[in-house]
Amino acid sequence: MNKTSRNIVAVFLSAIMLVSFNATSHAATKLTKSQQAKVEKVFKALASSNPDTINSARKNVTGSADLALSIVQNYYSTEKYFRSVDQVGRPLGNVPANSAAGTTKI
Repeated sequence: MNKTSRNIVAVFLSAIMLVSFNATSHAATKLTKSQQAKVEKVFKALASSNPDTINSARKNVTGSADLALSIVQNYYSTEKYFRSVDQVGRPLGNVPANSAAGTTKI
């Protein structure tokens, strides 16, 4: 995934997650410690670029944020799959690594 697409996905997810989390609390400062930990877990999962980690973080969110995480998880799963097959779709016999991890700051 090139740098421009990552930035677009990051902005898209940030907007959706802010709307979703702010629906229950009107400002980030009003989040409880438990909610802050869940938000941090979600962003760290996104930065990991690992579809399995993103899937486990999806348990902490609902609504449109869950849909956005689902889209990102499917993207990374698909990317990993296409690196494991050749142009015709035959398995290459390798287990591809996850995409390069990004960074996250809360």
